[in-house]
This record gives sequence, C-alpha cells and structure tokens, in this order.
Amino acid sequence: MGEPQAIADAPERHDPFDPPPPSGEATEERSPFGWFALAWSRYAEFNGRSRRKEFWWFTLFNLLIMALFAIPVLALNSANDGFGSVSTVIFIAFLAFAIAAIVPSIAIAVRRLHDIGKSGAWYWIGVIPFVSYVGSIVLLVFYCMDSQPGNNQWGRSPKY
Repeated sequence: MGEPQAIADAPERHDPFDPPPPSGEATEERSPFGWFALAWSRYAEFNGRSRRKEFWWFTLFNLLIMALFAIPVLALNSANDGFGSVSTVIFIAFLAFAIAAIVPSIAIAVRRLHDIGKSGAWYWIGVIPFVSYVGSIVLLVFYCMDSQPGNNQWGRSPKY
C-alpha cells in the first residue's frame, strides 16, 4: 500500500482578504529601539510613508529621553533654589536634544500622515492658534489610523 501524500505537499491556501506577506527592508519587524533608530536615520525625509510603529516608538523614546533630562534639572533646581552648574549642563543637554528632535519629529509626523493618504499640510492644523485644540485631536486620530493599503501618491505601503 502506498504512503499517503504529505500535507506539506498540498498547495497553500491564501485568504484573499488577508494582506500580502511583508517583504523588503521597510516592512521587516524591528525592535522598539530599531523603529526609533529608523526614524532618526530618516532625519529630514519628508517624502514617503511611516508606519504607526515607527511614529509611536519614536514619540515614546523622545518623551522618555526628554523626561530623563528634565527630572534631574527640576530636582536639582528645587533642592538648590536656583540653577547650579550640574543642572545648567543637564538643562543645556535637554535643550540641545529638544532642538535636534524638532526636524525629525515634524518629518515623521508628515510621513505618518502620508501613510494614511493625507497631505503633510494637515500637520499645521495642530499649531494654528485657537484651532490647535481641535486640530490636535484630529491629528491624534490620524496618527492612530491604520496604514492605507497599497500604493498612494507618496509611495508604496511600508506595512502591506
């Protein structure tokens, strides 16, 4: 009697509603710090698209780094009742990092908007006086939205 055909030899079934498997460097899985490093490596790149993971890990790490600078400055200032030499150095490092992070923060926000099919000009709704309250909520919703599948005018989807 013959051996039954192995299940592995059967053709693979694919659900047409599943997104295609990721391929290429842009879609490979990374560590949280890898997403942060990717965002910094694309420092002033305003074209293209960025996934939610890249955006949110970049944002989280930037906030943590700024908190690591700010907490000692605040603690030293309250203990010394003024700026001491150590707190001044830490404060200058904090300012240097904050200034250095402005361009990549705007760039990744613009790429995130591109990923959902929106123009990068939407970013400015969050900085217009009196509109920024509502604009910030709109931007938060946009930043949380899933990537637009397939290609759009800003390139190929880094997720699908």
